Amino acid sequence: MRYLLCLLFVMSSVYAQPVEGPYHIAMLDFDILFKSVAVGTRCDYVDLFFTIPFDPTIYAAEFCAETRTVTRYPYNVLSLTAATRLEVHDPIALDADHWALLVYEGNETGENTTYFIIGDHESYSMTTIDSGYVDTPTPADGDNWNVTFSLTPRIGGGAVAGWIEGVYRGGTAEFVPRACVLSGTGEIDGVIGFDYHSSLSPETNRAVFRSISHNVLVGSWRMAEMTEAVLWGNNPDGINNYYITIDNDFESVMNFGRTSSHDLLGTFRTSTTPTELAAASYVIDEFGFLHCDIQYEITMPGNPTVSCWHPEYGFAVLSKSDGELGLARIDTALNEVQPPGELNMYHDYISNHDAAISDGGKVFILWEDVGSNSTDLKLVSIGWHVPLDSKEPLQAEFPESFTLSAYPNPFNSTVKLSYELPVSGDVSLSIYNLTGQKVATIVDDRVAAGTYEVSWTPEVASGVYFAQLNALALTKTAKLLYLK
Repeated sequence: MRYLLCLLFVMSSVYAQPVEGPYHIAMLDFDILFKSVAVGTRCDYVDLFFTIPFDPTIYAAEFCAETRTVTRYPYNVLSLTAATRLEVHDPIALDADHWALLVYEGNETGENTTYFIIGDHESYSMTTIDSGYVDTPTPADGDNWNVTFSLTPRIGGGAVAGWIEGVYRGGTAEFVPRACVLSGTGEIDGVIGFDYHSSLSPETNRAVFRSISHNVLVGSWRMAEMTEAVLWGNNPDGINNYYITIDNDFESVMNFGRTSSHDLLGTFRTSTTPTELAAASYVIDEFGFLHCDIQYEITMPGNPTVSCWHPEYGFAVLSKSDGELGLARIDTALNEVQPPGELNMYHDYISNHDAAISDGGKVFILWEDVGSNSTDLKLVSIGWHVPLDSKEPLQAEFPESFTLSAYPNPFNSTVKLSYELPVSGDVSLSIYNLTGQKVATIVDDRVAAGTYEVSWTPEVASGVYFAQLNALALTKTAKLLYLK
């Protein structure tokens, strides 16, 4: 049976420090980690996406940056019924109403697919941009799969997707960067690939492609055996194709962007110090070659992990060290906006996390806060120029008005199920066995706010069952032990 998800109302406590939030987005019971999380911005809104283990569903939520409220509580975007591995990557805004993101799906038979999805929180469209097959646990020659994804806006409309594809050849895994140009309605305008190479390491790599003009792309990745970063540009007319070594000391490419004064600005992990972040800018000369203009290093509070880009502001880079996330902000002139600092969000452990910069100049950070009894998905924001100067930890209260309990438990005849709703809504209360099969429906109706008690007298074999309460886009579960 898939792990059950508990989604929470937004609550926040504001302290002296300038970080706004945290806002609770979702919570997992049973100490289970989220499979993947992603955040993107769209005008005044923040789009949040996540997946959870053993659940073939992509969940989404919407947050209003202006009012600082959740405008759409988590809901199902779509379900891929055969998915055993499901990841969301790099949401972007296509226009004021539509978002887009990459989704990677793998299933039990070894098939894997990369999708480009466009949606508006009411409907979606899905385009397959790549697919493959891996026979596990003994891959054969020709088996292939995808890792490390990126999605960026395309100048003139649409998007550019980048990923690294792996394939088995002669018992060895080899990898190749690939890019796909997509229209604003999801049509594929072209797929660009290169020769497979065993020296391209996906563990410390990311293939990022960005649009310099409507017809020209620049991509970046790292070749492991040469310990170099490589930039590549392509014009469909055959003009300005080039490869170039950037720096031998870069461990991996994190992200890059483009401004009117510099053709490329990049953020890189260095190979010398784990907590060091490198920033560099490049110009393209009249012959189509790149030249380094500025390069320097920044010491982060932890290991650099996530880098996001906005053409009006620059880079926001996150670092992680167990229970802390650090933040550095670098403007489009490659200056530090404020000294790097910690967001003071200490908990037992911080796992998946992502960041995005809004058009209004706020950095939104989505992270998975792993505690002793639950795993929480939280969102905070900080202004672009606001310093991180407080040592007060971020805290937030949990709502108590959405509950489910069972008594007696264990039971041998009838169990009473009590639940409480904070507001009116459609309610479903069902019983499932250990295989996830529904064995009884107790409530399926619209219910007013308040506390209720219902009973279940099983006509099934003794054993472990789960009572699942769904209401208001929220889910609660209670474990039941039936003894005859």
